[in-house]
Amino acid sequence: MDPSQQSASPIITANGISNIASIRDAIPKWNDLARASVLTNDAAKTMTSFTPELLKQKPGDYFPIFFSLLKQRSVVDMVKYVLTITDDYCQESSEQAQEFRRQLEDTSNGDNSSILLALLDSTDVYIISRVCSIYFQVFHTADTLPSTLLDPFFHQLKAHLRKAGEEDILVVYIHALGQLLRVLRVRYLFVQSGGLEMICPFLITKHSNIQILYETLYCIWLCTYNSSTIEMSKDARDQRDIAALFHHTPQADLLDPQTASKGEVSPLLASPLSLIPSIIQILKTHTKDKVVRLALSILRNLLTPSLSSNVSVHNASQILIENNAMKVMHHLLSQKWRDDDLIDNLQWVCDHLNKAEDDLCSMDAYIAELASHRLSWSPPHTTDKFWKENYHRFEAEDYQLIRELLAFLYTQDKQTIAIACRDIGNIAVFHPRGRVILDKFDVKPKIMPLLSDEDPIVQKEALLCIQKLLTQKWGSLQALDGAQSRQDKQKQQQQQSVSSAMKNPLAIIVRE
Repeated sequence: MDPSQQSASPIITANGISNIASIRDAIPKWNDLARASVLTNDAAKTMTSFTPELLKQKPGDYFPIFFSLLKQRSVVDMVKYVLTITDDYCQESSEQAQEFRRQLEDTSNGDNSSILLALLDSTDVYIISRVCSIYFQVFHTADTLPSTLLDPFFHQLKAHLRKAGEEDILVVYIHALGQLLRVLRVRYLFVQSGGLEMICPFLITKHSNIQILYETLYCIWLCTYNSSTIEMSKDARDQRDIAALFHHTPQADLLDPQTASKGEVSPLLASPLSLIPSIIQILKTHTKDKVVRLALSILRNLLTPSLSSNVSVHNASQILIENNAMKVMHHLLSQKWRDDDLIDNLQWVCDHLNKAEDDLCSMDAYIAELASHRLSWSPPHTTDKFWKENYHRFEAEDYQLIRELLAFLYTQDKQTIAIACRDIGNIAVFHPRGRVILDKFDVKPKIMPLLSDEDPIVQKEALLCIQKLLTQKWGSLQALDGAQSRQDKQKQQQQQSVSSAMKNPLAIIVRE
């Protein structure tokens, strides 16, 4: 279900948030506040007879007073009361939320929007959460939304997310962001303005409050319904609303409901974000059902063709496989979970990755990668299965694939050079006549200069390649290395025992 179809969630529950009912019932003593010059006598008289029902009938009489009261930030209990009543009013119906929006945009008595926005600077968790809730009601129920309201709020919210020190306050800001991101138009603005780069670091930062991680995952999950700006929306009307909302005209292809099939790559897969590696690490280290469920939901959406472009699904699958996600998934499958959605998502992701691994290990995928002239550590380069099944295919067309691999040794891309060394070594190991064939191409002199390459990975792969070219039985050598390693370990333990005995000869006698 699209997140925009969800009902509004209640205010966040966190440490420091007071009981809403008690604040709603704690009606300020208006006459006392008038004597303290917090409000005028006329305003006090008006507020003395105030009820929520009267606010529905005469919003124009009461909201100007409310905004004047919200300026008095030092009178905390009064500010909480006014925000609570306002939030109740906005939550009751979309019509009332939009009436408050009109009051917010009214500048006849001052800049009302700035008054409300300034309360985000508060250090009171309740006040911050109420302000965010009010803004969410306004944005969620709007048909079109001028940037004069959304831009300042979003800028302020992002600024506070960057500098929030206390975890309880950070939770409120991230929760508020999650509520706003349920609106398609806001998700578009968030992705376009670099919001993903701002929140992804929260996935790897250690916080004592697990709710921070959960709320961050929730925000990212929402963005998977908008993973290539607006490619997720199948409603063309919503897409055109975005253009009107932000006063620009999207490219024609962004208005096409089938954009997801045109090859757009999701911003969520951008390398600097390291989103998928971060999620894999979360799945390795966290056992809370709600955290694991959301992490798996993100992966499922990124791998679902109806929610992501074909290119994005392919890229996400490859990144997962390269980061040993299958091992993590199998470990999760061995655990006992109580959440049915978690179990369903886990099984779905496992099934998809099993199929993707087979597809990525196909010869067609390998040839396509060579044709791209840039190699990555995809499954064909790292799994023995591919080479055992396909070694004979390297003889085709007068050894064309081997010629292409040798050409990669002279490219400028260090990763491609390293992987080409790996593949050449694999030909030597898995093809029965691999060394003989490679000798015809005079491979060793081409690899030797790479042993002194400035890149340590290239050096390592070049050395392994030379070893494979020179060793007749590579598998036996590996087994021998393993046995030698075990012998070295046993010898080290014996030496440590002798050393201990020399230091304390009586220890041997005691043990005996």
